[in-house]
Amino acid sequence: LKGGNWGVVGLPAPSATAMPESQHTSADRVEGLAHELRRLKRLVGGLQEELKTGLNGLLNERASLRKRTEWLDEATNDATHQRAKLEDRVAVLEERTVALESRREISTKSFESLSARLTELGIEVAAAPPPTKIQHA
Repeated sequence: LKGGNWGVVGLPAPSATAMPESQHTSADRVEGLAHELRRLKRLVGGLQEELKTGLNGLLNERASLRKRTEWLDEATNDATHQRAKLEDRVAVLEERTVALESRREISTKSFESLSARLTELGIEVAAAPPPTKIQHA
């Protein structure tokens, strides 16, 4: 790369010093490599920090999702228990409704029977002689 494009390789361009060409190039390369190594270490440190930050963010999000999942599980369990209780109540109400319907039918038949009997008695009373005729007889 003598006189070439040193920036492409990341090394500083050779400078004119009193050192011989071979020593000058080796020293420049070592210095350039040391500089590049420091730069790469900084980049790796920055990437590690980004990774750490990203990982912490993911861990926090995972914890948040776990809490939400637990809350949803509890809510689902509560809803399931409430539904079971409501279904039991509906079953009891349906049984009571059937029992009340049965009683209503019995009461209706009883009232119809009593009404028919009262009508018969009313007809008998109407057909009976007046009380004054019964006392004279």
